[in-house]
Amino acid sequence: PTVLAAEDLRGCHLLYLADPDARRMFSPPAGAATLTIGEAEGFVLAGGTIGLVRENARLRFDVNRASAQRAGLRLGSELMKNARSVIDTPVALR
Repeated sequence: PTVLAAEDLRGCHLLYLADPDARRMFSPPAGAATLTIGEAEGFVLAGGTIGLVRENARLRFDVNRASAQRAGLRLGSELMKNARSVIDTPVALR
């Protein structure tokens, strides 16, 4: 699989990565105002903005506030309040 880079995302406002291996392929866009959403375990720890998580029969989500700020995105208080967890990881973990 190809690694996604910021130049690949020029003009992209939302990037949804459903592939469980997306964590390995993902390189957070620097300066691109792109909301990144993924299903891979640890997606938000890898620098993604919103990570979808199946918890029992419910679909929940985690938020990486630092990733949103890096992308110049403002996430609403209702979204943050309903998140399973909110982290403030300043750099992507590799």
